[in-house]
Amino acid sequence: YVDSQGHFVRCLFADNNNSLHTGGGVRIMDNTHTVFDQCMFINNSANQLAAGIMVHENSNPEFNYCTIAGNSAGVSGDGIGVFVNSAPVFNNCIIWQPGSELHAESGATATFNYCNVSTSIGGTGNYNADPMFTGSDFHIQAGSPCIDQGQDTGERIDIDGDWIEYAAEVWDTGADEYYVPVSGPVTLDLDMPGTIFGPNDTFWLDVVLDNAGSGVHKSALVVVLDVYGQYYMWPDWNTYFTHKTISLPNGSSIQPILPSFNWPSGAGTATGIFFHGGLMSHDLSTVLSNIDSIEFEWTE
Repeated sequence: YVDSQGHFVRCLFADNNNSLHTGGGVRIMDNTHTVFDQCMFINNSANQLAAGIMVHENSNPEFNYCTIAGNSAGVSGDGIGVFVNSAPVFNNCIIWQPGSELHAESGATATFNYCNVSTSIGGTGNYNADPMFTGSDFHIQAGSPCIDQGQDTGERIDIDGDWIEYAAEVWDTGADEYYVPVSGPVTLDLDMPGTIFGPNDTFWLDVVLDNAGSGVHKSALVVVLDVYGQYYMWPDWNTYFTHKTISLPNGSSIQPILPSFNWPSGAGTATGIFFHGGLMSHDLSTVLSNIDSIEFEWTE
């Protein structure tokens, strides 16, 4: 139940949230403008109306890259119900509730932009095509018409926490970004301009990747700075485990790790410092590439 301004990001409203009347997944009421980004409203029910989302009483929430599917209402509006002068807006969403995706009472409207809706609908850039869900979790799979149909590009963290870090990547419609596992061997090399550095020397670090598979794949790149057994993890250089999911085009590509800078004076002297790098599967269960290490040192 939402009756104040708010912002929900990557939230799951799911699995038999049952309402005796309306709004099984969420009720939005009382002149509320709430924003929902990359959320799922799935497998909810209502005995009467609006099983997934109910918008009521002059409210105008905004839904961006959300998935609304698998909800069931006893009368009408399996997906969405809009009442009493309310006007929600849906951008880049999947609303797949064949037969009863929307119930709108007189004086209430819903606007859809660049959405995949189970019934052909007006608006800007909307389309009507089976999203090809994997099952009751309502994630998309290979061949889905929702892939690369969003209106945004670049970095994205989706409903599952998948981190896409690739400038040319077009977002997928809905809350889930389709993940393709690497299908071929990947080699990884750490590259820097030398191994001994002194004041004012140029320093940078790149990862050079060669993907012999096909397509664009999303995998976890892990880079570690090893200072005498104390490990600092890229991209935040924290001491706990962190990584970044990257999109990996086939062929060779370069992932910058540290941008170019001049080595500072007054850094003292150190030897036996290492960077280690490797590529892992999306779920971090499998190492997909070789593990490369490079040793370096610095002096005054």
